[in-house]
Amino acid sequence: MAKSPTVSPQALQNVALIAAWVLLATLAGVMAGGPVIKLAALDAAFAGLGLWAARRDWLARADEAAPPGRRLRDVAVIAVSAVFALLYVALTGSRDSPLSFALYMPLVLAAICFGTRAGLASGLGMALLYVVGLGRRDLHHLVAYADWEGAISFPLVAVFVSLVSKRNEERIRALHGRAQDLDALLDMSQMMDAAIDLETTLNLILLNVHKLCGCQVCAVYLKDSSGQSLDLRDACGPKGRSPLQASLPIVDARGPDWDVADEGGMGRFAAAFYVEDTRALERSGATRLLELDPRARSFACLPLVSIEGLLGMLYVGYDLPGSLRPAEVSRLEELAARAAFPLQRVLLQQDFQALAYTDAMTGL
Repeated sequence: MAKSPTVSPQALQNVALIAAWVLLATLAGVMAGGPVIKLAALDAAFAGLGLWAARRDWLARADEAAPPGRRLRDVAVIAVSAVFALLYVALTGSRDSPLSFALYMPLVLAAICFGTRAGLASGLGMALLYVVGLGRRDLHHLVAYADWEGAISFPLVAVFVSLVSKRNEERIRALHGRAQDLDALLDMSQMMDAAIDLETTLNLILLNVHKLCGCQVCAVYLKDSSGQSLDLRDACGPKGRSPLQASLPIVDARGPDWDVADEGGMGRFAAAFYVEDTRALERSGATRLLELDPRARSFACLPLVSIEGLLGMLYVGYDLPGSLRPAEVSRLEELAARAAFPLQRVLLQQDFQALAYTDAMTGL
């Protein structure tokens, strides 16, 4: 069974734009007393072109990995739309036509599909056609103020549309990236929830941290039985790297305006402590967190907080300063919040197993 072609939201948006232009041009042409039959024929041809382009997904903005033929098809669609726009204007009074706004349509398509430079080039080309191709033969009309005013509007409109389209595309890309991050975090949460012991849970946490931010070193510290220090339970990093500090008192796990001993709470995200450059922190005041990995130039510490309180700390280190962006720090905070529940579950399960073993030995 053949798979039906998919249409991207960007293609549907562009086709809706074409349909709006066709409708406005038809209404204006009929109100101006233009040749209705010829306008209807152009409408039918233009609508067919738009539907065909949407089905083929030709008007979607291609990414960097798009094949070269995709761009050639986009150019063909824009060129045909420019011809239709010129025919509309020519059939309804040339430069004095009430449908002159239809000339902006190919500029809008060029700006959406190819960006600011292509939109500006198309605007300059359409301005030249407007002044020379649709003007009268005598040259003194070429310097008329109204002519140049209309001609200048084409590149200005193209640049404006390209900027708006770029802004809209950046927002769409950001929302799409956010949705991908949430899907990835959901998959990671399901993986960690499926773990049956502490070792597997810690390995999955470290694996997901590497997948999420690509750090050089990461480690998980958990509270000891006394609740006074954090002990290193699992870590990963390059081969031959000096080991991380095995234990850290909780009172020393603090930085400027930050303390790892945060209280727990339902659905609460514990803030991360991110050091963009360790040298700056050394100058401002030494902290024991710098001793966890002396080779790290930037690092982040994230409390693992459950409903009952602090479970431990997640450490992420980098060899270069400024390796984490704010968005990546936020993703790490979400991962730490999602990892706390399965970690608490396996810790309780481990305690129950130890109690059951003790009871069997004592005969109780």
